[in-house]
Amino acid sequence: MLAAVAKAGLSYRAFARERGIDPQRLSWWARRLGLKRGQTTRGNSADTARFVELVSRPSTACTIEIELSNHRRVFVPSTIDTDVLARVLEVVEGRSC
Repeated sequence: MLAAVAKAGLSYRAFARERGIDPQRLSWWARRLGLKRGQTTRGNSADTARFVELVSRPSTACTIEIELSNHRRVFVPSTIDTDVLARVLEVVEGRSC
């Protein structure tokens, strides 16, 4: 979305109004990713945020808590696919996908 804002050349407010989304959400993500106005990446591809699609399936399974070396905690269902879990942990720990 931030790349689309930059490409459109619109303010966050104008872009958000066109798309029917909250302009504060765009600003929040830009701040969260450390981007300046109109910037879509932080330059170095190793610093670029990556998103992984997760598919949620209803389950009665219990939740597993995982504490990472960076002290972040991840809560996942005990039925999570191991490939999906590996991808989630790579993103949370800041490693490339």
